Amino acid sequence: MPLAVQDAPPGADPMASPPPPPPPSALPRVMPLRPVMLEPPRADGISHAAADRPVRDTAAWSDETDALHLLPLHLLPLTVTGLKRARLVKTARLETMVELFRDARAGTGLIQIEGLGREFAADKASLDRDMALLLKLGAVASFDVYSLRIELRALGIAVDEHQHLVLSPEKQEELTHYMQGFTRPLLRRVYGEQAARVENMGDLTALLSSPDRAETLANLRHIAGRLGLKLTEIPEFLAQYGDIFLSVAYFRSCRDGAHALLEEFGRWLADLKRAPLVQTDSAAQRLITTVDTSLDTIMTQLEGCFRSFDRMTRQLWDDLSAEGFQAMRREIEAHHTGVGALCCGLAVKLGGWKRAFPTAGRGAPGQKLDWLRQEMVPGLAQLVEAGLAANRPRPEFKFHNISS
Repeated sequence: MPLAVQDAPPGADPMASPPPPPPPSALPRVMPLRPVMLEPPRADGISHAAADRPVRDTAAWSDETDALHLLPLHLLPLTVTGLKRARLVKTARLETMVELFRDARAGTGLIQIEGLGREFAADKASLDRDMALLLKLGAVASFDVYSLRIELRALGIAVDEHQHLVLSPEKQEELTHYMQGFTRPLLRRVYGEQAARVENMGDLTALLSSPDRAETLANLRHIAGRLGLKLTEIPEFLAQYGDIFLSVAYFRSCRDGAHALLEEFGRWLADLKRAPLVQTDSAAQRLITTVDTSLDTIMTQLEGCFRSFDRMTRQLWDDLSAEGFQAMRREIEAHHTGVGALCCGLAVKLGGWKRAFPTAGRGAPGQKLDWLRQEMVPGLAQLVEAGLAANRPRPEFKFHNISS
């Protein structure tokens, strides 16, 4: 397949990939409770601060790690130098393409992985090795950092997770609101009755600067005892706790962004269904119903995953133990690829729809039906199956209680 160049859209691209923030140096810590004002989150995972920057050239987005649908190839051990300036991209059809360039004026250059040999005059053996690796990664359902940690380990690809597979500081800041539900029980355990008096940022600042040291130390010792840890090992537990729940916060924000787009898309489908041309076309009516039902099922399955995460969190703090924490951690990490696949699928399909029809009045009914058949339907049934698989009971998950 020859290189495909897509024209740059005249307006803002809801799935555009801007220049990245500087990479963080370590895994995130548990975020404090504080009130923040949020814009509606983006479905694709990119932070608003990054999305607001203009797209200038390929180098401007080469370090992007917050997105569900993008994989910068400089992270991988490739031998063809030119490939390191490109990235893998998930399309609305849930296909994986290589994006060679993106420019505000020239548009986007996409090519199938199998077609790279016609674009790169590299040593054939080196290119074949790189293409074999890219084809394996092309089958990965989501390129979010949490799914990539699992998928790259499974493929035996060495990547510095602490440097590359972490969310940007801007994205972590944006997720503070989502972390509150996970930090509150931790604050209560550490600071006891003092935490109950925290109602705003000023209260929290005062608590952190002047805690009741005797009570706090006693609580930390109690937590360490329940977890079977030394007091000096508590910081590592907090780092692990923060990272696992930052992943939940990230996926939840992507879910919320997709939900906002899905509501708008539902109104668009309803208007299309009422069009005179469509009302008399039974095949078109079935198509619209299938798409609407499938997307609703995917969102429902995604909600089921988050309800399960909330239940596990409550169980953990109701009866804290080392076994309980590790079981909860394994269970959430086991869901990363499934939840990532659902979020990524929703993001690229709804983002593709928003790019194709940026305003309610754009496009004739026939054009809209063609887009549904060609872009929305491919891969939709597989997403429904992924949602069902993500919510299948895992009988091996349980908490093991220990005495106080």
